[in-house]
Amino acid sequence: MHAHAANDLEGQIRPMMTWMSRNPDGREMLDVGNAFILRFPPQRALAVATAMSLANPFFLPKVPDQAANDLAVPLEDFAEIVMRAKLTAKKAKQSNVLIAAAPFSGADLIQSALVRAAGLPEACLHSTTLDGPAATAQGGSLREQEVDELALIQNGLNMHGYTALHAVRCTPYMSRLLSTYGVRPIVASRGIADTIVSLEAAALAGRAGQDGLYPAYFADGLPGNFHTLGREERLTLIAHRWTPWLVQFFVSWRICAREGLAQPLFLTYEEDMLGDLDLLAARIADFVGYDVADIEKVARVFADPDNAAARSLKTDPAGRGADLPATVAAFIQASIDDYRDDVDLTPLVGAALA
Repeated sequence: MHAHAANDLEGQIRPMMTWMSRNPDGREMLDVGNAFILRFPPQRALAVATAMSLANPFFLPKVPDQAANDLAVPLEDFAEIVMRAKLTAKKAKQSNVLIAAAPFSGADLIQSALVRAAGLPEACLHSTTLDGPAATAQGGSLREQEVDELALIQNGLNMHGYTALHAVRCTPYMSRLLSTYGVRPIVASRGIADTIVSLEAAALAGRAGQDGLYPAYFADGLPGNFHTLGREERLTLIAHRWTPWLVQFFVSWRICAREGLAQPLFLTYEEDMLGDLDLLAARIADFVGYDVADIEKVARVFADPDNAAARSLKTDPAGRGADLPATVAAFIQASIDDYRDDVDLTPLVGAALA
């Protein structure tokens, strides 16, 4: 193979990884990936196959039985590799941030600042895909976003740090994982009534533009006729699906924080995202470290007119759930009241139910 052709082929590896990560067609992904590997000389093929496997958790190279036997890893070797990877991730001098966010809580604004001002790349911690969009493309939208230890280790080896944005509840187990791998959590919440209205609008928009490989159910978990129902029926369905989770999300983080299991930065949509953004920039920089996030750089990202996350705040005001049907509002309030003796749930009441 000529040097120029070899360089061109090497340059195709990363684009191929991206394509594979977003291709939900298992057969096509396997066929194209294996064909791509065969274009490389034998001494390079194993490294390319490894890259393809990293890009898509469902990719395995097509190899003869004898070759598979030659590549076999005994349990002892696996345990040693995992231990070494854990140690490397734990000792890595990098900044790792998990933004645990309720839907439509303005967390995109925080992530945009950490990516653009602090230079932390986006990461996915609930699956071993290249990123969040890849997990969605693979049909993972309905998957409960629990932190995956393998994903934590994998991203902990990038030597750059990362910011991950997930709708994830807290547990003592997860708190220990975050502590072990040096992950700082930021928790973003919003009044539930407003969240329900935003979720309904997003579900309708998703149904209107649905053209993926999987039925719409695997994106929103709602009945097939959702978009044909009346507003009260739609909001009732959304409220019954999401309200218990939203309450559990907030309660889990507050109790873990109270018990000293986690030390997150708590932010609310109403007071922080829609409040003084200069003050918010200072809070973020103070939390993740001034050596990581410069206050002025974060503030500039917030003020940037081209920042889509900042622009979206102007079209999503607080109090948009004030006109919820009485039965829906009552259900939300009752769900909040169930935990009134455990933690202060004022942020979940929001302007719409106050």
